[in-house]
Amino acid sequence: MMEPLQLPPAKRLVKTALHQAVLDGRLHQVRLLVAKHGVRVDPKDMHGRTPLMLACMLDNEERALKMAAILLKAGAYLSARDSLGRTALSYASLNRHKAIVSSILKEDILDVNEPDNDGNTPLHHAAISGSPAIVRMLVETFNKFGLSTDNRNKLGYTPLLLACKNGNYVSAYTLLTLTKSLPALRDNEFRMSAREWIQKSYHRKKHFVERSLVSSAPTSLPPPHTLSFSREYTMYQPCVTPPCQHPVTPRATQLCRTARPTLKPLGPSTDSSTDEEKGLPEVFIEKSNARQMLLELIDELESKQSQVTGKTSRGRLSHPPTPKLLALSRRGKRGVPHDVVSLFKIYSDQYYPDDWRSPKSNAHLAREEWLLPQNGPAANKVDKDLHTTDAL
Repeated sequence: MMEPLQLPPAKRLVKTALHQAVLDGRLHQVRLLVAKHGVRVDPKDMHGRTPLMLACMLDNEERALKMAAILLKAGAYLSARDSLGRTALSYASLNRHKAIVSSILKEDILDVNEPDNDGNTPLHHAAISGSPAIVRMLVETFNKFGLSTDNRNKLGYTPLLLACKNGNYVSAYTLLTLTKSLPALRDNEFRMSAREWIQKSYHRKKHFVERSLVSSAPTSLPPPHTLSFSREYTMYQPCVTPPCQHPVTPRATQLCRTARPTLKPLGPSTDSSTDEEKGLPEVFIEKSNARQMLLELIDELESKQSQVTGKTSRGRLSHPPTPKLLALSRRGKRGVPHDVVSLFKIYSDQYYPDDWRSPKSNAHLAREEWLLPQNGPAANKVDKDLHTTDAL
């Protein structure tokens, strides 16, 4: 009897026509496929991503919002997860699409606190991306359902620590003012608190700006590349357009050097537009330095905590960083552990009086207390044992 033919396991499709239409930004084609042809709105590509996830990853926020509205109206599944464990809300938070986040949060069938494979929730992604508006919307949803905002990822980072690490001071200020986030928590990677990450990110950004100002004119031009269609460079296939091999003339070199954008100083201006519209969403809070306001708020919270617990701190550097403590502990000499006899002697000296161990009073103390029998054969046996011990 012949064995039944076993077919190979079905492989997931690389992408569907709806995936490609979303990637190309073809709004009318997406509407035609969903409304007229009735294609499924939740197929997954080779990475496990749905068309709604791809719409949340587009650069054009207006077109992405229209595509997401079409897919949401058709009944897209919001809790679908890709191979990284991320949902559409995670990608919308990571790519700073405020309108899409607002539309998704209006649905009641979504778990807003679901972590991905790295332990990051949508609030973690919003703190990394640097969008205070999305952080505020997620925080309001967390407060509505009584969820904690101090969830840690697999490296031990909370959303507050990630916002401070990436220099997103307005998002960190929003987390501290609207929630009960603890600034004293430390991550498991570098064992640094929120204050230490604020200082480190500030110096890192300052060093980057100084280096950018010094190297305002490049000495050598990067290799030029020809323009390519957006369809050629996607997440499924890299761009295969070869670089331009034409010789670079001095005139082109001069034009490229003069076309280099210059850095503008970061400071409050009299422009009526908001800081987020000007591209500085994490620098100022109502024309005030967000970093300074964040440090003052942390000082205030720490002072209140010290008053409640009764512990006083001697300045900001009262607790040295943990890596420094570990280095000092490795450098120092380890003490010799006590043996069992020494430990028993210390224990006896601490908990028992001296006369209890004296050989002259053992029998008298035993007779005075009720530890030994007073009459009968048991008492005679105890007296015999005591005499034998004294003779030895």
